[in-house]
Amino acid sequence: MSMKQYILYTADLEKLFNNLIHKGSKVVAPVLRNEKTVYETVKEYAEISNDFIQTSRSAKEVVFPRTEKLFGFQKDKNDVTVSDIRIEDFPDVVVWGVRPCDAAGFLPLNAIFNWDYNDKLFNSRMDKTTLIGFSCQRADENCFCTSVGGNPGNTLGSDILLTRLEGESYLAEIVTAKGVSFIPGSECNPGFKLFISILIQSFVLKVGEKFSPTSLLNANEGIQVKKNENSMNKIETRCIKIPDFKLVVFICGYTNIVIKIHRGLPPVYINCPD
Repeated sequence: MSMKQYILYTADLEKLFNNLIHKGSKVVAPVLRNEKTVYETVKEYAEISNDFIQTSRSAKEVVFPRTEKLFGFQKDKNDVTVSDIRIEDFPDVVVWGVRPCDAAGFLPLNAIFNWDYNDKLFNSRMDKTTLIGFSCQRADENCFCTSVGGNPGNTLGSDILLTRLEGESYLAEIVTAKGVSFIPGSECNPGFKLFISILIQSFVLKVGEKFSPTSLLNANEGIQVKKNENSMNKIETRCIKIPDFKLVVFICGYTNIVIKIHRGLPPVYINCPD
């Protein structure tokens, strides 16, 4: 679908949030807990924290939980009954306030969980999850999105991306079919006003490149690979030779490899799930 742009005024953000709650959606948003910003289920707009650069843990836990029930079983005297979990009971979830770099991280997960078979738990959660991204307004010395093909206003992964404009307004970019449900003509449409075109780059935070992923990954002396299993040698070699930094995360997602990049830069660790 072609991307459409709308203007959404700041005063209407809370109305949008309240409509989601009224519809029965589960809203997960960044909140401040013990001096850290984390994603939690929220019921009130006032709970949401906007003054942060990045959360302590990724929003990807919404579709890839740290722990989850895979099946149930009941054992009686003579038999064991195994039961699937009810994926139809998964709630509709809206992730509010996700940063563009975090939203883009959902796409490699989709590739991993649908490589050799379709993971019904992941796909069911993903189908019921909508990402409302907010472009970054601040960055720090640890931000490197522009070095890996992203930027603080990247729409990749978000269903809707909101970028703060001058005054009390946001540019709402409708990226996917899921995002269409938020625009006029739907049940959840406060404040969205169609906008023809805007030079969005002038409002997006500028972040300079920190390194060149191609040159780093092609420099053997600049990379150390720590392996947990000897059988992963071939996969590690593939990781080193790939000229696209983002694909390293994709391939290493099947192992438990830590890649450490040196050469005068702060160490960058890619910790992949088992």
